[in-house]
Amino acid sequence: DDCALFSRVMAFIDVPVGTRLNSMLAGYFSKTVACLVSRRQGECVAWFQANPRFVDRLVEHVGVLAVAEVLLRLVGADDPGSMMPMQSMLLSAMGASGDQSAWLVDTPLLDRLLDALDAESSSFAVGASDVQSEGSSPEDAAATRTTRQANAAEVLVGIARGAPSALAAKLSGKEAMSKLFERGLNAS
Repeated sequence: DDCALFSRVMAFIDVPVGTRLNSMLAGYFSKTVACLVSRRQGECVAWFQANPRFVDRLVEHVGVLAVAEVLLRLVGADDPGSMMPMQSMLLSAMGASGDQSAWLVDTPLLDRLLDALDAESSSFAVGASDVQSEGSSPEDAAATRTTRQANAAEVLVGIARGAPSALAAKLSGKEAMSKLFERGLNAS
């Protein structure tokens, strides 16, 4: 069953909070997800809609570059010059209506990405990217927080720079802008 296969692949990020992802395996995960999505577009969108917690799991691990790349693909912002596999997948699932990210508006994706910008956010305070393993220093933890913030910001920029969409409209809304400015002003 194709859904079972995709579930098995996505299980890579379904780990307890505080568990670090192996960066090399995350790279393989990213490439595998991209390949599956390009071949099974409709089924993948249906799977994400049926399993919304995995969008949240992706954001939890946004500190890993390969996971951030999956999020960029998911929002249709990985290559603005061409039709991406995720974009075409979402277009076909929506009957080619044009907005590839409309279903993501109803997920906590934007709120979680905005929360990831906050170094002191309680939802990321003991997150997978911040857990100090033996031998790691406070500087290492600060570097992982900075990487998480930079990757989350990159995904948000991808949403904002992409084609007009319901997700971009939500990002430009009053609530999201207030949260974004609050995060930016608190950081300075």
